[in-house]
Amino acid sequence: MEKKLALRSKLAGLENVLQNRETSESLLAQAETALQRIQEFKDELERMLGPLIVKALSSMAKNSDGRVVARTITTRFQKDKDGKIVDREDNVEDVVVGRLPSLSALDAQRLRDLSDRLVAAKRAFSRIDTIGRRPIAKEVTYLSSTISRIEPTGGEIAKMSAQIKSFLASDLGLLSFLSRNHKDRVQAVIYAHAKNGQMISKAVAETWLEQLTEATRKRLGVSAVRPV
Repeated sequence: MEKKLALRSKLAGLENVLQNRETSESLLAQAETALQRIQEFKDELERMLGPLIVKALSSMAKNSDGRVVARTITTRFQKDKDGKIVDREDNVEDVVVGRLPSLSALDAQRLRDLSDRLVAAKRAFSRIDTIGRRPIAKEVTYLSSTISRIEPTGGEIAKMSAQIKSFLASDLGLLSFLSRNHKDRVQAVIYAHAKNGQMISKAVAETWLEQLTEATRKRLGVSAVRPV
Protein backbone atom coordinates (compact mmCIF):
# COMPACT_ATOMS: atom_id res chain seq x y z
CA MET A 1 0.00 0.00 0.00
CA GLU A 2 2.84 2.38 0.88
CA LYS A 3 4.51 1.65 -2.47
CA LYS A 4 1.24 2.29 -4.31
CA LEU A 5 0.74 5.56 -2.47
CA ALA A 6 4.30 6.63 -3.24
CA LEU A 7 3.81 5.71 -6.90
CA ARG A 8 0.55 7.63 -7.01
CA SER A 9 2.29 10.67 -5.53
CA LYS A 10 5.05 10.53 -8.14
CA LEU A 11 2.51 10.09 -10.92
CA ALA A 12 0.70 13.14 -9.63
CA GLY A 13 3.99 15.00 -9.77
CA LEU A 14 4.51 13.94 -13.37
CA GLU A 15 0.97 14.99 -14.20
CA ASN A 16 1.77 18.41 -12.74
CA VAL A 17 4.88 18.57 -14.94
CA LEU A 18 2.79 17.74 -17.99
CA GLN A 19 0.30 20.44 -17.14
CA ASN A 20 3.18 22.94 -16.88
CA ARG A 21 5.22 21.35 -19.62
CA GLU A 22 5.65 24.52 -21.65
CA THR A 23 7.17 26.33 -18.66
CA SER A 24 9.47 23.42 -17.80
CA GLU A 25 10.67 23.04 -21.38
CA SER A 26 11.25 26.79 -21.58
CA LEU A 27 13.44 26.62 -18.45
CA LEU A 28 15.28 23.69 -19.99
CA ALA A 29 15.94 25.59 -23.22
CA GLN A 30 17.16 28.66 -21.31
CA ALA A 31 19.50 26.49 -19.24
CA GLU A 32 20.88 24.82 -22.38
CA THR A 33 21.58 28.19 -24.02
CA ALA A 34 23.23 29.59 -20.89
CA LEU A 35 25.39 26.48 -20.49
CA GLN A 36 26.49 26.72 -24.12
CA ARG A 37 27.59 30.32 -23.55
CA ILE A 38 29.54 29.26 -20.46
CA GLN A 39 31.30 26.56 -22.47
CA GLU A 40 32.15 29.11 -25.19
CA PHE A 41 33.57 31.46 -22.55
CA LYS A 42 35.71 28.64 -21.12
CA ASP A 43 36.98 27.70 -24.59
CA GLU A 44 37.83 31.32 -25.39
CA LEU A 45 39.65 31.78 -22.09
CA GLU A 46 41.75 28.66 -22.67
CA ARG A 47 42.44 29.72 -26.25
CA MET A 48 43.48 33.30 -25.51
CA LEU A 49 45.33 32.88 -22.21
CA GLY A 50 48.41 30.80 -21.52
CA PRO A 51 48.00 27.41 -19.79
CA LEU A 52 49.72 28.66 -16.62
CA ILE A 53 47.17 31.45 -16.19
CA VAL A 54 44.23 29.13 -16.83
CA LYS A 55 45.70 26.65 -14.34
CA ALA A 56 46.04 29.41 -11.76
CA LEU A 57 42.43 30.50 -12.30
CA SER A 58 41.25 26.89 -11.96
CA SER A 59 43.16 26.51 -8.71
CA MET A 60 41.68 29.76 -7.40
CA ALA A 61 38.18 28.50 -8.23
CA LYS A 62 38.73 25.14 -6.48
CA ASN A 63 40.07 26.86 -3.37
CA SER A 64 37.47 29.65 -3.49
CA ASP A 65 40.33 32.09 -3.22
CA GLY A 66 40.32 35.01 -5.62
CA ARG A 67 43.47 36.64 -4.25
CA VAL A 68 46.14 37.55 -6.80
CA VAL A 69 49.55 37.39 -5.14
CA ALA A 70 52.77 38.96 -6.40
CA ARG A 71 56.33 38.77 -5.09
CA THR A 72 57.82 42.05 -3.92
CA ILE A 73 61.44 42.90 -3.29
CA THR A 74 62.48 45.77 -1.06
CA THR A 75 66.16 46.57 -1.31
CA ARG A 76 68.05 48.46 1.39
CA PHE A 77 71.63 49.66 1.07
CA GLN A 78 74.14 50.40 3.78
CA LYS A 79 76.78 53.01 2.95
CA ASP A 80 80.01 54.01 4.58
CA LYS A 81 80.95 57.57 5.53
CA ASP A 82 82.09 58.24 1.97
CA GLY A 83 78.73 57.18 0.54
CA LYS A 84 80.04 53.93 -0.88
CA ILE A 85 77.69 50.95 -0.71
CA VAL A 86 79.17 48.38 1.64
CA ASP A 87 76.14 46.14 2.17
CA ARG A 88 72.87 45.31 0.47
CA GLU A 89 69.81 43.61 1.91
CA ASP A 90 66.84 42.33 -0.10
CA ASN A 91 63.57 41.71 1.70
CA VAL A 92 61.29 39.39 -0.29
CA GLU A 93 57.59 39.19 0.52
CA ASP A 94 54.50 37.84 -1.21
CA VAL A 95 51.60 40.30 -1.08
CA VAL A 96 48.04 40.46 -2.40
CA VAL A 97 47.85 42.91 -5.31
CA GLY A 98 44.15 42.41 -6.06
CA ARG A 99 41.29 39.94 -6.33
CA LEU A 100 39.49 38.19 -9.16
CA PRO A 101 36.02 36.59 -8.87
CA SER A 102 36.03 32.80 -8.72
CA LEU A 103 35.33 30.97 -11.99
CA SER A 104 33.61 27.63 -11.43
CA ALA A 105 33.06 27.64 -15.21
CA LEU A 106 36.61 26.28 -15.53
CA ASP A 107 35.59 23.06 -13.79
CA ALA A 108 35.23 20.76 -16.82
CA GLN A 109 33.74 17.92 -14.80
CA ARG A 110 31.06 20.18 -13.36
CA LEU A 111 30.14 21.42 -16.82
CA ARG A 112 29.83 17.83 -18.04
CA ASP A 113 27.60 16.95 -15.08
CA LEU A 114 25.31 19.91 -15.75
CA SER A 115 25.16 19.02 -19.45
CA ASP A 116 24.30 15.41 -18.62
CA ARG A 117 21.46 16.56 -16.38
CA LEU A 118 19.96 18.68 -19.15
CA VAL A 119 20.28 15.89 -21.72
CA ALA A 120 18.60 13.46 -19.30
CA ALA A 121 15.77 15.95 -18.69
CA LYS A 122 15.20 16.35 -22.43
CA ARG A 123 15.01 12.58 -22.85
CA ALA A 124 12.66 12.32 -19.89
CA PHE A 125 10.18 14.61 -21.61
CA SER A 126 10.16 12.31 -24.63
CA ARG A 127 9.57 9.26 -22.41
CA ILE A 128 6.99 10.74 -20.09
CA ASP A 129 4.21 10.37 -22.66
CA THR A 130 4.83 6.63 -23.05
CA ILE A 131 4.25 5.58 -19.46
CA GLY A 132 0.86 4.08 -20.22
CA ARG A 133 -1.87 2.90 -17.91
CA ARG A 134 0.37 0.45 -16.04
CA PRO A 135 3.35 2.54 -15.05
CA ILE A 136 6.49 0.89 -13.73
CA ALA A 137 7.46 2.35 -10.39
CA LYS A 138 11.16 2.48 -11.26
CA GLU A 139 10.44 4.36 -14.48
CA VAL A 140 8.18 6.87 -12.76
CA THR A 141 10.77 7.42 -10.02
CA TYR A 142 13.48 8.09 -12.59
CA LEU A 143 11.38 10.49 -14.68
CA SER A 144 10.09 12.36 -11.64
CA SER A 145 13.60 12.76 -10.20
CA THR A 146 15.15 13.75 -13.53
CA ILE A 147 12.61 16.38 -14.45
CA SER A 148 12.55 17.85 -10.95
CA ARG A 149 16.26 18.69 -11.34
CA ILE A 150 15.70 21.13 -14.21
CA GLU A 151 15.07 24.15 -12.01
CA PRO A 152 17.98 23.63 -9.56
CA THR A 153 20.30 22.85 -12.47
CA GLY A 154 19.24 26.08 -14.13
CA GLY A 155 19.97 27.84 -10.85
CA GLU A 156 23.52 26.46 -10.77
CA ILE A 157 24.08 27.54 -14.36
CA ALA A 158 22.73 31.02 -13.57
CA LYS A 159 25.24 31.35 -10.71
CA MET A 160 28.09 30.40 -13.04
CA SER A 161 26.90 32.98 -15.57
CA ALA A 162 26.82 35.62 -12.82
CA GLN A 163 30.40 34.70 -11.85
CA ILE A 164 31.53 35.21 -15.42
CA LYS A 165 29.88 38.65 -15.55
CA SER A 166 31.63 39.63 -12.31
CA PHE A 167 34.92 38.32 -13.67
CA LEU A 168 34.66 40.29 -16.91
CA ALA A 169 33.75 43.43 -14.96
CA SER A 170 36.78 43.11 -12.67
CA ASP A 171 40.35 44.36 -13.15
CA LEU A 172 41.51 41.85 -15.77
CA GLY A 173 44.96 43.41 -15.79
CA LEU A 174 45.54 41.28 -12.68
CA LEU A 175 45.68 38.23 -14.96
CA SER A 176 49.20 39.30 -15.93
CA PHE A 177 50.38 38.44 -12.40
CA LEU A 178 49.24 34.82 -12.65
CA SER A 179 52.20 33.60 -14.72
CA ARG A 180 55.94 34.14 -14.77
CA ASN A 181 56.02 33.49 -18.49
CA HIS A 182 56.42 36.85 -20.26
CA LYS A 183 54.50 35.70 -23.34
CA ASP A 184 51.57 34.65 -21.14
CA ARG A 185 51.63 38.00 -19.36
CA VAL A 186 51.52 39.93 -22.63
CA GLN A 187 48.70 37.73 -23.89
CA ALA A 188 46.80 38.39 -20.67
CA VAL A 189 47.06 42.13 -21.32
CA ILE A 190 45.78 41.67 -24.87
CA TYR A 191 42.85 39.62 -23.54
CA ALA A 192 42.03 42.21 -20.86
CA HIS A 193 41.87 44.97 -23.44
CA ALA A 194 39.84 42.84 -25.86
CA LYS A 195 37.21 42.28 -23.16
CA ASN A 196 37.00 46.06 -22.82
CA GLY A 197 36.45 46.40 -26.54
CA GLN A 198 40.00 47.47 -27.37
CA MET A 199 42.14 45.54 -29.82
CA ILE A 200 45.82 46.25 -29.18
CA SER A 201 49.06 45.02 -30.72
CA LYS A 202 51.73 43.00 -28.96
CA ALA A 203 53.97 46.07 -28.82
CA VAL A 204 51.28 48.13 -27.10
CA ALA A 205 50.63 45.26 -24.70
CA GLU A 206 54.33 45.13 -23.84
CA THR A 207 54.33 48.83 -22.98
CA TRP A 208 51.10 48.55 -20.99
CA LEU A 209 52.51 45.63 -19.00
CA GLU A 210 55.62 47.63 -18.11
CA GLN A 211 53.46 50.53 -16.99
CA LEU A 212 51.19 48.29 -14.91
CA THR A 213 54.16 46.64 -13.21
CA GLU A 214 55.74 50.02 -12.43
CA ALA A 215 52.46 51.44 -11.14
CA THR A 216 52.00 48.41 -8.89
CA ARG A 217 55.57 48.73 -7.62
CA LYS A 218 55.03 52.37 -6.68
CA ARG A 219 51.67 51.65 -5.07
CA LEU A 220 53.23 49.01 -2.85
CA GLY A 221 56.30 51.13 -2.14
CA VAL A 222 58.80 48.42 -3.05
CA SER A 223 61.90 48.14 -5.21
CA ALA A 224 60.54 45.51 -7.58
CA VAL A 225 57.42 43.42 -8.13
CA ARG A 226 56.92 40.28 -10.19
CA PRO A 227 54.65 37.22 -10.41
CA VAL A 228 55.20 34.50 -7.83
